[in-house]
Amino acid sequence: MTPTPRIRRADPSDADRLAVMLHAFNTEFDTETPGVEVLAERLRTLLAEPSTFAVLGGDPATGVALVTLRPNVWSDGPVALLDEMYVEPEQRGTGIAVSYTHLTLPTIYSV
Repeated sequence: MTPTPRIRRADPSDADRLAVMLHAFNTEFDTETPGVEVLAERLRTLLAEPSTFAVLGGDPATGVALVTLRPNVWSDGPVALLDEMYVEPEQRGTGIAVSYTHLTLPTIYSV
């Protein structure tokens, strides 16, 4: 039985690791990326704001779910958009992405 990976909410100090994973995700699928340094700087800024959060899986992190909250015409509060979900190839199939919902959904509902 595979142990449950450690799942936690990221903070701005995790920006470098998140940037590496998001860059790898785009590179894997031949999608343009501004590079790790640019992504890290953007993530440091975004994660310091309440409208963006990320959930990391693994220790060290081997996967990420990145969520933004934004206003919407259909509700009084924000809606959540799953912008990115990535798991390193060697960790796929271990259930780590499913584990993200254990922290992501309660975080969304608390807004």
